[in-house]
Amino acid sequence: MASFLGERLPKFTPEQVEMVRGSYDFIGVNYYTGYFTSAAPAPNGLEQSYDGDIRANTSGFRGGVPIGPPEFVPIFFNYPAGLRELLLYTVRRYTT
Repeated sequence: MASFLGERLPKFTPEQVEMVRGSYDFIGVNYYTGYFTSAAPAPNGLEQSYDGDIRANTSGFRGGVPIGPPEFVPIFFNYPAGLRELLLYTVRRYTT
């Protein structure tokens, strides 16, 4: 993230880093839908945005077919397998 966002990230003093290190006791995950993704090129310096920062093209469709039934807003699809994969990834990545 630091290499992508550079100077747009806030700076912390060494004291602030130590103050927050290991200080969490709960991490929540919001999951709304799943998307197919593909790599996107880095934006030029004049086109910085959230969509450019993630450097990915995202879509709830693949080959014109939605990932699952539509939900309460047109960009969200019911895709329970995505939540399962997110939880499994989190366990694999962060379990020590």
